[in-house]
Amino acid sequence: MIENDLQDQHTRQSIQTEIVLFSGLLALPVITVGQLLPGAESLDWPLFISVLCFAVSIPLLATRIFERRRHLAQDHLLKAQELGPLKKVSDWGGLISLGGLTAVFFHFSWIMGVAFILSGAVSFGALSLSRKRNSLSATQGD
Repeated sequence: MIENDLQDQHTRQSIQTEIVLFSGLLALPVITVGQLLPGAESLDWPLFISVLCFAVSIPLLATRIFERRRHLAQDHLLKAQELGPLKKVSDWGGLISLGGLTAVFFHFSWIMGVAFILSGAVSFGALSLSRKRNSLSATQGD
């Protein structure tokens, strides 16, 4: 009984973290489009690509947030892996949103775009290394 309660609490926290993450990924295109488009007389290629990415990613991200909030409200606690196609589609929405943000940096300068890609790659590498170490220490502790 206590194990189930702890597992439910962990799943609930994971869902809430997921909602915050995807809300941030949704806020990026909304704010960026709201700031850049009103002053743009014409769209150069990076800005066009950015707006296209954002147009695709916004509905995908919003669907994930809506569905996860519904799961919390109905106490229907599904882990992210159990979402099936919704998880895959909305994960792509997050990647497309980041692609749109990358294009915004290229709109301003190719140096900014490259710097954003490189810093993202370093961050992803550090995260992967950290997860690998954590999983190794968890398996050695068993």
